[in-house]
Amino acid sequence: MLKSRLPGGLVDAGLASLATFLVGLYAITAWSDSPELIGVYALFFSAFGMATTLATQLIFIPAEKHVLDLGLGTRRATAVLVARRLAPAVSVCAVLVVLVPAAIVWLGGEYQEVVWPLAVTSFVVYVTSPLQDHVRRLLHLDRAAWHAAGVSAVQTVAAGIGVVVLDRLTGDPAWTAFGALAVANVASLTVGLILAVRSATAPSPAEGPFVDAIAVRNLARSGAWLGSAGVFSTAVNLFVSWLVTAVAGEAALGFAEAARTLAQPIVVVSMGLRSVYGPDSMEAAKQRDERRAASVSNRFLLVLWPLTLVFAAVVGWNWQGNPLADLVPAAYTVSGLIIISVLANALNGASFPLRLELVGADRERALFWTDGIANVAMVVTALVFAVAGSGSLFWAGAARPAGMAAMGLGRWLLFRRAMRPWYRLVDA
Repeated sequence: MLKSRLPGGLVDAGLASLATFLVGLYAITAWSDSPELIGVYALFFSAFGMATTLATQLIFIPAEKHVLDLGLGTRRATAVLVARRLAPAVSVCAVLVVLVPAAIVWLGGEYQEVVWPLAVTSFVVYVTSPLQDHVRRLLHLDRAAWHAAGVSAVQTVAAGIGVVVLDRLTGDPAWTAFGALAVANVASLTVGLILAVRSATAPSPAEGPFVDAIAVRNLARSGAWLGSAGVFSTAVNLFVSWLVTAVAGEAALGFAEAARTLAQPIVVVSMGLRSVYGPDSMEAAKQRDERRAASVSNRFLLVLWPLTLVFAAVVGWNWQGNPLADLVPAAYTVSGLIIISVLANALNGASFPLRLELVGADRERALFWTDGIANVAMVVTALVFAVAGSGSLFWAGAARPAGMAAMGLGRWLLFRRAMRPWYRLVDA
């Protein structure tokens, strides 16, 4: 059953990430002569991760735990109901988050001319992206992986069209980059809601315990630990981005952002595997079935690591057989950054099954503390690289991906340790 859903999950994640990749590639090439502006874009993109994580962990993951208890056919039918009830809370999260990169750039005194267009367009992205991701996850929970892939296909096509149209209309990358992604998210979210409702085989719960359970106050209460962990993690990522700019300037962050963009396919694979295997990880942990949980995790890793090694071998450095070297030369200006970025993405992806086991076991508090320790490891590692690299673009540029690699390894080790007492209760 899992194998039959795997292709749809990978295609879905691949197409969804392709939309973001196209926008990021556009930004890097449009500002190829100004790595400092790429660094500014990177700050807003880091905040994008914070906004998405905050809404997802605080609101949507707790909601999806309730949806998981519903029968097949009903899960996707909840899409409109959940989206309508939770959209205002997501908007509040987006407003709070977008102020962070805007303030950093504005108070810096330079590049203030791009703050307004980036803030306006990124706000729309910060609102629509977690909503669209949630609808796609509901389709996966209801075993409709190819419907979710169709939503992502709309997103990718709309992103490509949006880049072309907005670039011609505005001629300004600051409006086009996030603007195209905003258009893509709105279009794909609309299609996702239509598909979810029309393909549902059971009606959405209109009243009763489920509707009460997805009230924002209830979700925020149960998702407080998840949300806090997510906000802390993405805040740390934003802090590290600022640290690199403070120590080595926006150019160093720009080169790191170019490398991060090309390393993104490993995140795609991880998210695709998470969509397919995630519900099974949560269910196995909820039932204290350690053998099943380990089996799911092993399948996840047996796909992730071989693809990571192949990808790193092809795009990790500038060589004649690399199709991306000439397309994005900024990513190869500092040798080695892509390899570190690919490894960091794989290490973080490897922790996904264990993270979802903690969620399924209702051990969000343990997740918060262990994730916090892993994030401290990221800060310490990044600080060492940034300080050591005050006169070296490699060390400064590697600060963020090296820190993320340390965080990924820490998560994998600490999450495993946190789950041991849960499974030992069965043996006792």
